[in-house]
Amino acid sequence: MVQEYKNILNENIVQRILTIIFLLPILLYFIHIGGFLIKSLMIVLSIFLSNEWYVITQKNKNLLPHITFIVLVAFIVATSFFLDFTFSILSAILISFFYIFEIKVKKCILGKNDKWLFYGFMYISIPLLIFIQIINLYEGKKILFCFLLIVFSTDIFSYISGNIIKGPKIFPILSPTKTYSGTVLGVLFGSIIGVLFSLKWLNFIELPYVIIFCMIISLSAILGDLLISKIKRFFKVKDSGKLLPGHGGFLDRYDSIALSLVILFFLVNFF
Repeated sequence: MVQEYKNILNENIVQRILTIIFLLPILLYFIHIGGFLIKSLMIVLSIFLSNEWYVITQKNKNLLPHITFIVLVAFIVATSFFLDFTFSILSAILISFFYIFEIKVKKCILGKNDKWLFYGFMYISIPLLIFIQIINLYEGKKILFCFLLIVFSTDIFSYISGNIIKGPKIFPILSPTKTYSGTVLGVLFGSIIGVLFSLKWLNFIELPYVIIFCMIISLSAILGDLLISKIKRFFKVKDSGKLLPGHGGFLDRYDSIALSLVILFFLVNFF
């Protein structure tokens, strides 16, 4: 039994936990301070994310479209600090269309995967624009604190409990390590942590709404993880990078955050 648990707590799990323990306080601190720190972080993240996306989806070695893609995504994020949210979203869509059009006109051929650059623009920039929008709301920082605690808790508890309990795979084709037990317990613990934070720090009154809110965010984190897993499998890539021990690249950590931010935007603004 002891040996079994030693095998469970393998190097990858330990690295995954340590990475989250290291990253989460830094991210929460940047959100708390806001201003120049959080803006700089958003730009830096957009650079890393867009670079990994381009490397995964494009086989073309031409440096110009690669750099242009990264610069334009960072430009979209940077200009959103000074623009209305709706206009920022429209700008992101227009710039991405213009970029693809320029590639076609100049015949800088990227192959059949050039449409993935448009998807990349949307996938990277829009959640980051939403993040910037929410942080400026009343109690926006607390909402993002709660959001990140749910997402990170869901990820780590689903990963650990899935490895301990094991059992049937929920989506073996997309994610061979994700089990029913891990998914259920990940959502459960992620939601509990979110509820406890919300009741303590946010002005939510109705407990049923708080529970539903936290469960939706937790479930969307799982779905976001599966979405990027499908994309990586399509391109026959295991990890988007190696910068985050236990996770892979920034896209491997961003996956559960991106879709959840879109869901959070609708929950905050329309419910």
